[in-house]
Amino acid sequence: MCFCWRYLFFLVTIASFFSGSLSFAQPLGVEEPAPNPAYLAQIEVHTVAELRGVLERADKLFADGDLQAGSDPPVAFVLHGAEAKALLRNNYQQNKATVDLAARLSAFQVVDIKVCETWMKGQKIDATLLPPFIGTVPYAPDAIKRLMEKQGYVYF
Repeated sequence: MCFCWRYLFFLVTIASFFSGSLSFAQPLGVEEPAPNPAYLAQIEVHTVAELRGVLERADKLFADGDLQAGSDPPVAFVLHGAEAKALLRNNYQQNKATVDLAARLSAFQVVDIKVCETWMKGQKIDATLLPPFIGTVPYAPDAIKRLMEKQGYVYF
């Protein structure tokens, strides 16, 4: 078992070296440019207007080429307030423009939207009311902490 893991590590290292993702020719003291940061949408007021504004900001960055679909990590949305209700299927007609924008940005992998299951339970909202492009997280504060501390996300 140990041999297989060592062999796999060796193959990944060799493949990375030949693909250019590892570089042994980097001069000492010269740092490679940091990759684009991963962003976490900051929703504080928990309104549909605020959600729409952050989605529009992500859309503008995508349209301007500042966010590259597929190569940059999508902007993470971890919703745990009233703004999440706007995205429910039974509220689609009132929030059609916002839901359609969220769906389009999600399809292009510009955003990744999750809703807190704990919040949903407290609101008596069943996950089947979420459109298929929206996922869930067990507890939003833990998910946000993990994104910020362990995965290096920064607020958007």
